[in-house]
Amino acid sequence: MHILLIEDNPGDARLIHELIMNGDASEIVLEKCTMLKDGLAMITADPPDIVLLDLSLPDSYGLGTIQKLREHTSHIPIVVLTGLDDETVGIQAVQNGAQDYLVKGSVDSILLRRSLRYAIERFRGEQALRQSQEEYRSLIDDVFNTTNVGVAILDANFKIVWVNEALLTFFGLSREELLGQDKRVMVREKLKCVFQDPDGYEREIFRAYDARDFTSHFECLVMPDDDIRASRWLEYWSQPISAGIYANGRIEHYADITARKQAELAEHDQRVLAEALRDAAASLTSTLNFEEVLDRILENLERVVVYNRAEVVLLEDTNVYVARYYGLGSHDYDPDRPVPITELPFLAQMEATHTYLLSNNILDDRYWVNDPDLNTFGSYLGTPISFQNQIVGFFNIYSVHFNQYNEVDADRLQTFSEQAAIAIHNARIHRESRHFAALQERQRLARDLHDSVSQTLFTSSVMAESALKQWDKDSTKVHGLLEDVLKLTKSALAEMRVLLLELRPKALDQMTLTNLVELLAQVMRGRNSLPVNLHLGELPPLPSDVKIGMYRIVQEALNNVAKHSTATQVDIVMTGQNGVVSIQIIDNGQGFEQDDVAASSLGLGIMAERAEAIGADLRIESVVQQGTQVSIRWQVVT
Repeated sequence: MHILLIEDNPGDARLIHELIMNGDASEIVLEKCTMLKDGLAMITADPPDIVLLDLSLPDSYGLGTIQKLREHTSHIPIVVLTGLDDETVGIQAVQNGAQDYLVKGSVDSILLRRSLRYAIERFRGEQALRQSQEEYRSLIDDVFNTTNVGVAILDANFKIVWVNEALLTFFGLSREELLGQDKRVMVREKLKCVFQDPDGYEREIFRAYDARDFTSHFECLVMPDDDIRASRWLEYWSQPISAGIYANGRIEHYADITARKQAELAEHDQRVLAEALRDAAASLTSTLNFEEVLDRILENLERVVVYNRAEVVLLEDTNVYVARYYGLGSHDYDPDRPVPITELPFLAQMEATHTYLLSNNILDDRYWVNDPDLNTFGSYLGTPISFQNQIVGFFNIYSVHFNQYNEVDADRLQTFSEQAAIAIHNARIHRESRHFAALQERQRLARDLHDSVSQTLFTSSVMAESALKQWDKDSTKVHGLLEDVLKLTKSALAEMRVLLLELRPKALDQMTLTNLVELLAQVMRGRNSLPVNLHLGELPPLPSDVKIGMYRIVQEALNNVAKHSTATQVDIVMTGQNGVVSIQIIDNGQGFEQDDVAASSLGLGIMAERAEAIGADLRIESVVQQGTQVSIRWQVVT
């Protein structure tokens, strides 16, 4: 125990020294000085554990001495020494920051040393308590008042006893409207009305209330209301209050997750667009029937941009006609009686500018004032359909709502139109070339498809790179997504080669099963950046139907790996020994419980049917978190 005694009376100082150092004092260090300023200097140089302070010093007198000392030594306990046995002075000394009050000549050695030790420990406890309270108060301020989480405290009867500012901002309500109210009543009468799905909010929160559940989390969207509140996504959860005056109540949290949801929605939109474009490319190039291509264009267009009516308008010389339409309305341009494009100002405008046209109030737009057939619609978006820089038609989409479309929708429609243009061009070529022999027609269409699809995918790659540069919100996550879109678009080149091959069945039949599997592996590596290891042995000649059937099973198995497995490696083992052709597709993915997966799921039914059709044995073995193995065995028929 390191003690500093500040006492100007030599006799009192000597007496106190004897009392403190009496007996075993090996662990006690006692320093002395006669003036307050000297004591402060000694404290600065070597802080003691405690200060014994006389209130009557040459440079300071009375209770002010404590205050002066405390201003410089808030971290050291003080015990006051005085010659006056005055309880009032003692109380005032303690109120001014002293730990204790001792009267000179009224304490013995044991009592003095015990008082000093108790004062030190008591002071440390007070300091720890004070620090804990400060930390708690800071935490309360941070969590409840300055955080972006709305907080409400409910008592055991669901009465609202406290809310923070964030919650008031989220709901657009005043503190007076909430405090003292039954939260259940407020949900039914006021709170649920601020959400996009009021019934869903009420259902979820009452389920938690009725079940005394503190584990459920759910998301809800607040609808905007002028200057009262803004639109935002909130995530709700709660925690129980186990003790105190609000025991059996709950603390409810409404976290603002708007930024996260916007990023998720943006990611979802980009993923949907990428998938739609990819599916559209495969769908539009999988048929050359002109009418079927137009139908598929409108089917895929609905995944890219929302509409109530969509039209494919084709251009023949200087006239236009609606080749296909879908949705509301019955107005149409008879293909047998095309309309001069000059009579339709909105199409003439797009032909002149080679770019899209957008109107979010067509009733007041100069391009449509003379068209009564469109009075049921509020918004319009159109774009030219161009092939090799030549306009072959237009997309017209309409919405019954005003202010429906924006530049993002326009960019999507233009991207889609570039794919549709190639499909329309190829379908037209096919329609105009029916008189050629089937073999010549397929070979020529395969070449056209190869060239045009490669051009389309290159254009899509350039657009994806441009999107990466323009997108500036949640750059890390969205940028990564767009990079994947770019990779997917580039890898689709290899995938389209497979499609082109399948458009020529004779060419498919001419390839060996080994070559076909190698081509599938190449597509898999490019599309999914997934290592595919091939272990290909010598195979005997296979009947055409067996070869195609086994090829289709491998193709379906690899599709399952890409879509469902989250694998980081795939091995394909092919052998042909002792009259048995065997193929194994092995991945190290997440696997699945076979009893929990329907036969129609994961393409299992399709693979089983193909195996049965060629007389092959199909086995699928999967272990959760260890991977899946698909095995195909076919016995050579002698």
